[in-house]
Amino acid sequence: MIKPKLILAALMLTAPFAAPVRAAEPVLWCQIDDPAGWAGARQALIASGETDLGKLKCPETPASGSLPQELALPMPCGRHMMFRRIDVPAKGGLDQVNASFGRVIDIAAETPQAVLSNSPWNAPVSGPFAVDGEGNGLGSDKLADTQARSFYLAKYELTQPQWLAFEAGLLDQPPTETLAEDAPACTGYVTQLGAMNLRQIEAKGALSWYDAIAFSRAYSAWLIALDDQRIKGGEAPSLPWNQGATGYLRLPSEAEWEFAARGGAAYVTAQNRGRQLYQVIGTEGQPRDATLDEICAPPPRSDTPKPGAVGTRLPNLFGLYDMLCNAEEIVLDLFRPTRPDGLAGQVGGVIAKGGSSLILREGNAIGRRSEAAALFTQRGEGRTPAMGTRLAISAPVFPGRRDSEAAPVEGMANPALEENMLAGRQALLQGGAHLDAGDAQQMGQELTRLRREIAERELSREELERKTDELQVQMDRMNVALAEKEKEAVRFSIRSGMLASNLIDRIGRNMGLAMFELERIDRAAEDSGLSRAERDAQRSRVLTRLAENETRVQDAYDLYLQVQVELAARPAPLVDGALRDTQGALADLGGESLAQNLDLLVRHLGLLREQRGQLTDGLRQSWLVDVDATRAERQRDYPEYQQ
Repeated sequence: MIKPKLILAALMLTAPFAAPVRAAEPVLWCQIDDPAGWAGARQALIASGETDLGKLKCPETPASGSLPQELALPMPCGRHMMFRRIDVPAKGGLDQVNASFGRVIDIAAETPQAVLSNSPWNAPVSGPFAVDGEGNGLGSDKLADTQARSFYLAKYELTQPQWLAFEAGLLDQPPTETLAEDAPACTGYVTQLGAMNLRQIEAKGALSWYDAIAFSRAYSAWLIALDDQRIKGGEAPSLPWNQGATGYLRLPSEAEWEFAARGGAAYVTAQNRGRQLYQVIGTEGQPRDATLDEICAPPPRSDTPKPGAVGTRLPNLFGLYDMLCNAEEIVLDLFRPTRPDGLAGQVGGVIAKGGSSLILREGNAIGRRSEAAALFTQRGEGRTPAMGTRLAISAPVFPGRRDSEAAPVEGMANPALEENMLAGRQALLQGGAHLDAGDAQQMGQELTRLRREIAERELSREELERKTDELQVQMDRMNVALAEKEKEAVRFSIRSGMLASNLIDRIGRNMGLAMFELERIDRAAEDSGLSRAERDAQRSRVLTRLAENETRVQDAYDLYLQVQVELAARPAPLVDGALRDTQGALADLGGESLAQNLDLLVRHLGLLREQRGQLTDGLRQSWLVDVDATRAERQRDYPEYQQ
């Protein structure tokens, strides 16, 4: 997977406003719209010894066409909204991450509503924007180079200054009359903005689901009108494009939100459901666990319940701030309760994600979900003081064709995309052609019934075609399910092989230490002060431990060999795809030690494939020395202690 390239200093600050002002400072756009980025740049300038803070500059904002890691979209009156790219590992046109969401529930300790809202559930995640291995956006002619499918999520929650622009009607006016800060239409807005505390940019609360939808709709329309002028003038659009279709703003789905909050594909496995807090980047540049206070803002000091300032705590691995606490974030989906097997069918009110700093702060968790409000009550649209949102950038599934470097134009036929997606569909069907006994029996009975009805002429041509189509759909679904099971079996085999290899190496190193200890006992026999019986007892204990560990090594090695033989017997594209997935997951998790075991497993698998899956004695002997890295050294230095 393409790792998020986090902005180092800007993303690591926990107290961004501590340094004193040394000279008059201009109010820059990034102070209001990218407060953590501004605070990082300001602190770095002060640390350099500079006393003229008028030299502080906002970072350059890259063009959307390249699908940058961080994107600044313009807003009326010189404002911006910041976004981070969220990469979902995918190659084929229909690839996705089958993600595990929710949290581990202690039924005895939870309220009935918590149990019925937060049990584990699964959902697929992907994105509209195709990205290559270097993080560049791809045109229709380069879809074969896809390494991830991405979407964008706002870096911060919707803020008071951004909402004020909507409330003032600026998003309903032409961009030509509202874009610049000094535009006449912006006079009242700029005055109101100046009355705010611009060192504490607060999230907007007390939103309803309809408010959030209305804001995303108005902002999308304003940006698309702006981009229409830019494209006609020969400039790049502000919004990213998915091939031949403009992107647009909407609320994120619940699955997109939780995928991004957790930190990506490596953190949406069933094993990670128990994780309460998301990880952050440590001082060594590697992911580490965070404390609640590091990522969860305290409730603001206010007589009126409301969310606090954005961007004052550490971001997650994607560079997103306040994914826990501050505002409860409204998503696109409506609430559904959870059953033991996933989400239930009943659709209700508004889902709020991330919890808030106002209610049950200590109980916040990335998997937490609640029905924060009804869509409507007797008092009107449902809302609470803590309900806010953050926007996503998405695009259509079937955009028009637009090749790399081509001008943005909509409406062209896109056979390249259709071929790519159909190839992905075919790849999903491969590997699932073998039905289990129950499925095969059911399909056989249906086919027998069809033959009988045809023979008795009880079916019209139209009915026959319809039933045949229904059977084909059932077979396709079974094939996809079986193919996914086979992929998971391959991933499990790879993990087993890696862990067996790692275990062998660690046991071998411990055996080397034991042999060193045994040699020390033998050399110090005369001076140790121990009787011969005591020395013999010591030697016996160490030798017994060595024999037990050698048995453990051989057992683990047998498992390793079994994994290799099984992988070599499976289709190479299936195994190689699972190996790439595993490599990406290890990179995201910072698993350098296990990465060495994976590299060894891949090298050995290549050798076994050259032997057409036949495991020779030569391979057995040489591989054992490879996985047990200190074995040759032990045999050379301690020949008398070998079993």
